[in-house]
Amino acid sequence: LWPLGRAIRYHVDASLPATDLRVALALREWRRETCLKFVACGGVGRGRGNGNGNGRASKCREPYMKFVQGKGVPHLGRQAGVTEVPVAAWYEARDVAMAVGRAVGLGYEHTRPDRDRYIHVAADAAQPDRRAAFDVDASSSGLG
Repeated sequence: LWPLGRAIRYHVDASLPATDLRVALALREWRRETCLKFVACGGVGRGRGNGNGNGRASKCREPYMKFVQGKGVPHLGRQAGVTEVPVAAWYEARDVAMAVGRAVGLGYEHTRPDRDRYIHVAADAAQPDRRAAFDVDASSSGLG
């Protein structure tokens, strides 16, 4: 879990363009709609790093989120040290916001153990090679 009652530190890796506002927009939405707070670390501006060109954040104390260019989804919840949040080239701010939710520990609604009490999943309507994505995660509490 992330430290209770403290802001979540984050760093935007140099692999993302300096003009990219998707992370800022996603975090603004989280700040506006939740009690979570986020604070940039690792240098001036958007948490961009230490300027040494190696993409490492020199001033981020662990734990922190690190937004990086990449595909896939972040691990569920805080990881030891650095929690990487991949941002694919095609992501919009809402996709980054969803990735932040996963990184803070929110699982997907359609895999929660109690999902059938709230939604109907028509797994048979999914492409056969994608049906496993709709399986219930019995090991999850649903809270991350």
